[in-house]
Amino acid sequence: MLDQKQCPARTPPFRWILQKVRAIHLVSMGTAQQVSNLSEERSKIIRLMGFPACRYYLPLATGGMSVTGAKAWGSG
Repeated sequence: MLDQKQCPARTPPFRWILQKVRAIHLVSMGTAQQVSNLSEERSKIIRLMGFPACRYYLPLATGGMSVTGAKAWGSG
């Protein structure tokens, strides 16, 4: 994670981590579901948080649904 000066933070505060993860959403439209805002950085944070976090967030992205960024949602 980067700090306010855009330098890698060696030990980021837990609040920063939760704010990053908070941006992930499951979007449903009819029968279609997509995980939005799951970036590489957020995915790595979730994996580092361990099994409970992976079980909560990552199956949504890998269970046959597509993963998109916020900009890609409206473009398809």
